[in-house]
Amino acid sequence: MNMMKCKRQSKCILMYVLIIGILWSGSAVWKIARNTLTTNTNCKNITKGLQQKFTASIAKIESIFHINSLHQQNNRSLSQSNDFTILILVCSNPKNTHLRKAIRKTWLSMKHPTPNITIKYRFVIGNTDDNSIQENIKTEIDKFDDIVHGDFVDSYLNLTIKTLYAMKWAIFNEPNVNYVLKADDDAFINIFNIPRFLYEKQLKRTCLGYMITNVPPDRNPASKWYVPKSSFPNPIYPAFTAGWAYVISMDMLPELYKTAKATNFFYLEDIFLTGICRSKIKGKVMGNANFKARLDSSNDDEVKTFFAVHFTTEKNHYEYWKAQKRVGSHNLDGNEI
Repeated sequence: MNMMKCKRQSKCILMYVLIIGILWSGSAVWKIARNTLTTNTNCKNITKGLQQKFTASIAKIESIFHINSLHQQNNRSLSQSNDFTILILVCSNPKNTHLRKAIRKTWLSMKHPTPNITIKYRFVIGNTDDNSIQENIKTEIDKFDDIVHGDFVDSYLNLTIKTLYAMKWAIFNEPNVNYVLKADDDAFINIFNIPRFLYEKQLKRTCLGYMITNVPPDRNPASKWYVPKSSFPNPIYPAFTAGWAYVISMDMLPELYKTAKATNFFYLEDIFLTGICRSKIKGKVMGNANFKARLDSSNDDEVKTFFAVHFTTEKNHYEYWKAQKRVGSHNLDGNEI
């Protein structure tokens, strides 16, 4: 019996070391840790330890951000606009300098896409162990002053932490904006249609995006989106918006952030924030068919009506921008649940 207990504890410790290694280093040993996790279903103390580590990492980020922000009190000009304002936070991979360049030259080049609507933006980037990339980021910050550089490992498993960091930045620096649009750097945002839609609809306590419903957790240990029952026991996720591009009304963001900090860590950022945490505070989620996986830039109707497009390459950013200028834009209603 003692030998069995010892073996269980050894496996739990291995799981703990592997996952913590991933959290702090972004290591590619996730598959090993994931497979270890599936062989240990009775490791409550270790799971608790992991949660404490996740919580500590978020607290560290928040603390460092707050200290840094105190030194920037005299540079709060971003919050002074009286216009209807949308803040776009682009979560970007540190190495994707080419995509940030393309985005700046295309859809983020418009600060006032329509009268009385102001667009503000920041790229959100974490740390990498590649020194040359870190140096490139510093150069980029000096040149453009449009990057929020967080003190966390920039990795897939840290996307929730990265997005919470972005939310914290928005709440502190831009409390007067009307909406926050979170996008990945492989998304192209229609800088005309989304702002006009939000201006007309005046959505309250809402997440808007590509809505996904009735999806069960992936219980396959080999999957990138594997979630054990210990992390999420329910058979179906709450409705959520896909993480590559979604809008959160600012009237809900502080409560959503506060709830996320008090909720057990979940590494699938879109499900965690726009599904689990949103449902806890009884926020609404609205789907719109004009958030698309692909866009046919030769189809004028598609170009006129789309809101956002996923899987966007550097070439696509320029291609879609050229098509937009060719045909103009319109908007369509969304469906709320």
